Amino acid sequence: MREVHSLWELLDQDDAFPLPDYSGACVTLQDCWRLRDRSATHGAVRSLLSKMNLRFQELPANREKADFCGKSLCRPQVARNPQLAPKHYRENAAGLFEPHTEEEQTRLMREYCRRYETKAVVCSCHYCLEGILAGGANGLHIAQLLFEPEKCREALLG
Repeated sequence: MREVHSLWELLDQDDAFPLPDYSGACVTLQDCWRLRDRSATHGAVRSLLSKMNLRFQELPANREKADFCGKSLCRPQVARNPQLAPKHYRENAAGLFEPHTEEEQTRLMREYCRRYETKAVVCSCHYCLEGILAGGANGLHIAQLLFEPEKCREALLG
């Protein structure tokens, strides 16, 4: 079986990749439930944030304890996901993927996002970003930080 590496791991190992400098801004790091068993990805995301001169706050439910995946856990899951997802995704999904109305999803996201104490929240999952934004928080995907620094500086420093 081949070992799978995330884009974040590959970029973190590439010393020639040009990383922006965010002048020590502080963000909250939101880990994703779907990546709970990917410690190398967790490490790479944290390393990239540090290399971009970003300080980050950790949530208590981080890394292998992550319990957030945005609005995706509040609606029926996409049929292909359980087949492609890690073992924990298939085995630990009891009570998740329950259908909620759009209004309920937004309310749940707003409640969840109250825990953030920084101006911006960074994640590495598009479902997490969807939930963070729906909850009214200033969410940024790590890809935006890496590839669109001019857009992110305002969100972080402005």
